[in-house]
Amino acid sequence: MSRARKKNPNQDFLHLSTPETSQTSGETAARLPPLAATSDQFRGALLGWAIGDALGWPLEFATTPASEGWIKSFRPWRKRVGGRWWGYSEDITPGSYSDDTQLTLAVARCVKDGAIFDVERFAYLELPLWLDYQRGGGRSVKAAAKSLKRRPWYANFYNAKGISYTRADGNGVAMRNLPIALVFHRSLPEMALYTFQNTISTHGHPRAYLGALIVSVAVAHLLQQVPSGPGKLTEAISTTLDQAVEILKTVQGEEPFRSQFFRQWVDYPGQASQSYIDLLDEELRNAKSQLEQISQFCSRPPIAWYKHLGALSWPKKSEAVTSANIAIYLVERHCDDEHPWRALEEAVTQVGSDTDTIGAFVGGLLGARYGLTWLPDDLATKVQDAAYLEHLGEELFDRAKQVRGSVADAHGVLVKQDSRADWKEKRKGWEKWIKDFAQNATPGLVVPHPALGEGKVTSVGVKPTGRSNYVTKVVDVLFKTGQTCRFHMRYKIGE
Repeated sequence: MSRARKKNPNQDFLHLSTPETSQTSGETAARLPPLAATSDQFRGALLGWAIGDALGWPLEFATTPASEGWIKSFRPWRKRVGGRWWGYSEDITPGSYSDDTQLTLAVARCVKDGAIFDVERFAYLELPLWLDYQRGGGRSVKAAAKSLKRRPWYANFYNAKGISYTRADGNGVAMRNLPIALVFHRSLPEMALYTFQNTISTHGHPRAYLGALIVSVAVAHLLQQVPSGPGKLTEAISTTLDQAVEILKTVQGEEPFRSQFFRQWVDYPGQASQSYIDLLDEELRNAKSQLEQISQFCSRPPIAWYKHLGALSWPKKSEAVTSANIAIYLVERHCDDEHPWRALEEAVTQVGSDTDTIGAFVGGLLGARYGLTWLPDDLATKVQDAAYLEHLGEELFDRAKQVRGSVADAHGVLVKQDSRADWKEKRKGWEKWIKDFAQNATPGLVVPHPALGEGKVTSVGVKPTGRSNYVTKVVDVLFKTGQTCRFHMRYKIGE
């Protein structure tokens, strides 16, 4: 689709490519700026993301303020996993990250050589198998993962125990979209369309898409060193959001989206015949209004901004646009300070907020701006899977060099033939194997995981549940890639 470019008032610092049409081939493509970001920025973004997650996770449901010096080191802690009948207490080792980073790593593995996001691998392999090792996963993402075993990623209209796909507007997409933001930070068409794929595989409300876009666009601008100064970052984000939404509108008429997503979304019970795009435009105006207000709050205590957005209570606490704009506020407030670390400190210690997710956002954004230099060695080396995070940063940096800026690339993946059956076969072998694994796991046992590769069991524990005849086996596995996972499997005693 051809669209004339208008002179952008922010052209001095807006360096993301926007779509144009080649006069020779007619293919919609983008003029890519040079790759100015460094591998240090990619590594810093991933490490910062995981560190913010690991620091904020213990305080996610805290009711009392964090102790002084909380963010200077990681601490062990304990949490309750599961409900009344199946729950157990789990000891969390210092530096452990939650589902925010787990799913970020899963998305990173789906950005293939050639700079293409493989949404089918994510939806049909990574996400369903993540349920076996998830830590702190949200209800919508878990419902979506189960639903994807029988529904296509572009029409995952689940409704389970009061959790509705079209109302899913939480942080589950924004908290995992960092790899797409990093790799495609120079190509807005691909970033916008791949983020849309990532979004609708689990979340059907436009706020989920906008929250992911806000964080991703901010990452892109910080990688390219948006000029400092009050309001510059929020101004750049706001302008780019408009462009991204216009790009998304180009797929409305394409299959499978025209009949499988956009039409079903309108017809879904409770939608009042409002289209996804109409609601997206409405939510975009609301999101931009929040961004415009950030400068008014930067000189005030952070609690004022949190309360203004309603971010200290449900449902706003975990809403994607709210959390994203809190992160932007904290970064805008401290990004040019001598000690930008204060932004992360405020993010992970604000009791009553979604501390792990907002901490991940802020850590990733600061890492995109400053690379590794702002990270204390004690945290950068002791966060869970630090070496693997750095390795993935290097790998994603190599993928970023391969980006062509072609809308056709993104569209081609959008409309390719569904291969759910192939992924189902891969899952089936693992699901059969893990039944024996639950009862027979011992240290040293080799684990052949379809998504994570080969690993070895490092420890095994058994946890009693609320039912006297059932236990949960907790198995720690170290994979050759360097990622560590804790699998949890419930079974009946004596079987």
